Amino acid sequence: MRPLTYLFIIFIIFTVGAIWVLSFGNLTECNLSFFKLNKKILSTFFKYASLWAEWPIILTSLLLSFYKWGKYAWMWVLSFAIEGLVIQTIKRFYNAPRPIESFPTYAKQVDGILLAHFGSFPSGHTAAVVFGTGLLLWSLYSTHSKSRVFLLIVLFLGVISAALSRVYLCQHHLQDIFAGGLIGATIFYLFSRINTKLFPILSK
Repeated sequence: MRPLTYLFIIFIIFTVGAIWVLSFGNLTECNLSFFKLNKKILSTFFKYASLWAEWPIILTSLLLSFYKWGKYAWMWVLSFAIEGLVIQTIKRFYNAPRPIESFPTYAKQVDGILLAHFGSFPSGHTAAVVFGTGLLLWSLYSTHSKSRVFLLIVLFLGVISAALSRVYLCQHHLQDIFAGGLIGATIFYLFSRINTKLFPILSK
């Protein structure tokens, strides 16, 4: 899968999801349908899916980029840092209440998950996993083995699982993950263009 094809699919999924919820569904009811779910198997799955969107995806994607491009990978480190800065700036500007503040009756507690109270919009985990997976795909693009194709499919499903985990775990609302996904994809696209312009080796 070409990295830009991945971005296109991500844009479609998150945009269509946002349009459907905002235009045809009741946003509050859609959020509550996730918050009310409380199955042990789902809690375990989404707990680790959410964890993947933290340091694992960041470290894996950056280490792989250093393995492939050496010193030039510092451009991706800078890009990832800027992505995080943009997300945190927006969070602090809006300082939106998290589900435990908006829907305290339905905010469940999953073992090992500390519920945050503010800084809900947008989802930093979703932005990070979208950006990090884009970088992984960029690094793996030149490899065509079947095992790699399988890995790319798993990574793509990991993006969706990580995003939905933030809603299931009552850390974010649906609108937060839609915004986080679109911001992460947009920033990755912009830096993929900038980085390859500055250092053509990063496009190989």
